[in-house]
Amino acid sequence: MKKNKAMSNYLHELSKKSTYSSIEMQYPKIREVLFPRFIKWDGCVLLAQNEQLDLPNKFIPTPYCPDKTGFEAGENHIHLT
Repeated sequence: MKKNKAMSNYLHELSKKSTYSSIEMQYPKIREVLFPRFIKWDGCVLLAQNEQLDLPNKFIPTPYCPDKTGFEAGENHIHLT
């Protein structure tokens, strides 16, 4: 396997740990990414994110979002921090 120096160092440090208990995962913060919920709206499939979606009754094209595919792509983005 080819790996760069940073990856080699990371794997070396990881191999020194006797258990994975020292690796902490903030489950509540990433639950929506690991197990997303979806909603159907006017022929679109959207991620049900934390905040309440304020959606109109039906999709109306605009110059910025001319079709439902673009709307889904814009609405379903997730920021990982």
